[in-house]
Amino acid sequence: MEFTTTDGKLLLEGTAIKQKRLTNARRRNIFLYCFFLLFLINVFVEKLGIAQETQKRTKWISVSIYGIALLLYLGVLFDFFFRQYLKDKVYINKIVKIRSFPSGEGLDTNVVLTMQSKKYKLYKFRTLEKQAEAFIETVRSINPTTQLVFE
Repeated sequence: MEFTTTDGKLLLEGTAIKQKRLTNARRRNIFLYCFFLLFLINVFVEKLGIAQETQKRTKWISVSIYGIALLLYLGVLFDFFFRQYLKDKVYINKIVKIRSFPSGEGLDTNVVLTMQSKKYKLYKFRTLEKQAEAFIETVRSINPTTQLVFE
């Protein structure tokens, strides 16, 4: 079976879901995440050097602000690299929970598949095409032990 998402297609091959992307958004995201990480580290080190030279309280405040921003950004990177399932092939028997909810604009329906390893895979379907419901039902028919959550 084949399902259409906003950035590609999902193919069901036996008990596996294979994703064929039409965009290279993941590669672009990796480059952007790495660029901003290096940028924040560079700014933090520069601000730290200036604060050590001048010993002004305002400079140390700016160092702490950039340090907090760097820590928050590291949390985003941790989620992207370690919590998301980055492979294009998902085995249905490893899915524990399926969560479906509309996007902020209401034009897309997000389907999040949570694996046994607590990693998740996000698929975005167009709401008007009603592909998300058919996809969920197909996955549930193959693995009926999955927990289903609608929001």
